Amino acid sequence: MIKSNPFTPQSGWEPKVFGGRSKQIEAFSRVMREAVAGRPNHMVVLGEWGIGKTSLLKQFKKITQGKGYLASFCSIGRFTERDTVQDGISLISEEMVDETEWEQAFKNALRELGRDYFEALYRRASGREETILLTLAKAKTNFTIAETAKTVGAKHKDFPLKNVKHFLYRLENKGLIKRTETRSFTILDPMFREYVLLKQLGWGQD
Repeated sequence: MIKSNPFTPQSGWEPKVFGGRSKQIEAFSRVMREAVAGRPNHMVVLGEWGIGKTSLLKQFKKITQGKGYLASFCSIGRFTERDTVQDGISLISEEMVDETEWEQAFKNALRELGRDYFEALYRRASGREETILLTLAKAKTNFTIAETAKTVGAKHKDFPLKNVKHFLYRLENKGLIKRTETRSFTILDPMFREYVLLKQLGWGQD
């Protein structure tokens, strides 16, 4: 039985060794260096169907990640008309790096683009509010006031649970968390969530 060509267009296969395209890779590398230097620009990849545009774009992603920067490859087909801008940002964030590479790449991105900003944001929270903030950061879903109080109470026996509602409202007013349409609460954005979790591990205290 003749096996199908693994490099047939849309087969989903990628070559184990990427060869050629040296001019395109050098052009991309220049664009990336310019972006790192604070001069971002666009780059368009054009070509006939099946010529290897997707493989080249995925190679660009690997090159970027190899330098320690965040990179994302998202097919436009994964977006629907019902998706919001926030949905798009979340999807792109999920596709940025493999799970094992996330922490290091995220640290690099923070050092380059926003550790000072996230640290200033984090410092707005008081000691008790930090506990609430960490609870929401660890949560995989949005939390109501009652759910927040239950989770905090299970881990912090001396926490004044009657003040959880007050702490949540204060964190919302400080711009650290947001309230959803269902009146539950969640962390400001995915990157700030990761920063809060890294803070718990002691990162950024050097």
